[in-house]
Amino acid sequence: MVSSIEEPRQIKTDEHTIKSGWLEVGHGHKVWYEQWGNKDASVPVLYFHGGPGGGYKPSHKYNLDPKKHQAIIFDQRGCGNSLPYGRTDHNRTEDLINDALMILDELGVKKVHIQGGSWGSTLALLFAIKHPEKCQDLVIRGVFTGTQSEINWIDKGLFINHYPEVWERFLGTVPAENRSKPAEYHYEILNGSDPENFQTSAKALSELEGPLLAFDWPGFNDIQLDNKPNDMPEEFDFVPYKIFAWYLSHSCFLSESYILKNASKINCPLFIIQGRYDMCCPPITAYKIHKLVKNSKLFMTLASHSNDPETRSVNQALIQTIY
Repeated sequence: MVSSIEEPRQIKTDEHTIKSGWLEVGHGHKVWYEQWGNKDASVPVLYFHGGPGGGYKPSHKYNLDPKKHQAIIFDQRGCGNSLPYGRTDHNRTEDLINDALMILDELGVKKVHIQGGSWGSTLALLFAIKHPEKCQDLVIRGVFTGTQSEINWIDKGLFINHYPEVWERFLGTVPAENRSKPAEYHYEILNGSDPENFQTSAKALSELEGPLLAFDWPGFNDIQLDNKPNDMPEEFDFVPYKIFAWYLSHSCFLSESYILKNASKINCPLFIIQGRYDMCCPPITAYKIHKLVKNSKLFMTLASHSNDPETRSVNQALIQTIY
C-alpha cells in the first residue's frame, strides 16, 4: 500500500549520474529526471519508459555505455519519483511530451536519439511527429499507438485463443453483471475517489496484462490452484495501474489513429524492433508504422513483448551502429 502520494520513490542514481532532480512542469507536478553517462556525448539518448504508469528502471540506461553514451531518462507524471505520486489530474499524453521538451530545454540539449518500448514507443513516435527538429533517430520496440483496436485486444480479451485461462480468471474478478465489460468495471473503480477497492482492481489488471508480456508464461498451473484471484499482499502498489486505467479508459488522450495518420511526418531514421510473438502489442501495428514511415527499418525477432534475448541482441547492435 502506498502510504502517501506525496512521497518520492527510491532514487535510482549512481556514480555515472551527471545531474538529477525534480523539474516543476506546472499544475503542481514535479517530474523527476536523470542525466547519466558521458557528459561530452554529442547527441544524448532520450528514453521514454513504458506503462502508462510503469516508471523507469535502471536497466533502461544500462543498455548504454556510460563512457561513450549519455542518457536522459525521466519518470512520467505520477510515476516513480515524480510528484505527487499517483496523481492523474493534469496528466495526459500531451503533458508527457511537453515535459520531455522542458527537460531538454532545462539541460540545454538541442537534439537527441529517441528510445522507447511499448507505451514508450507511443510517446517516442508522438515526440518525433510533434518535434522533428529535436530527433536524430528513433529506436522503438513492442509498438503501441493507442488505437481502440489495440486497446480492445487486451480489454476485451481478443487474445483468448492464446490465453483462455487468463481471460477466464480476469472475468472472475468482476460481478456477473459486469462480465461483458470487465476492464471498464475496473477502470471505473480506479478512476473513482474511493480507494477501498483500488488494490483489488489494480491487481486484477496486472494479472490480465502480466502473462501477455512474457514469451513463455509458467503461471497456468498457479491459476488452477488459486481459488481467490482477488487476494493480494498488503504491500501491493496500486498506483501504476491507477495511471494505466486513467490513460486506457480515455483512449490514451489521442484522437483515433492519430499516430498512424501522422506517421508520414517522421523524417528521421526509424528502427523498429518487434517480437513476432508479442501477445500484448501484436506485430501488425509495427508493420503498419514501417509501411508509413519512409526511412524505417523493421526487425522482427523471435520474441514476446518482453526484452527477450533476440530483441536485446538487435537493440545492442543498433546502439553500436547508430550511437
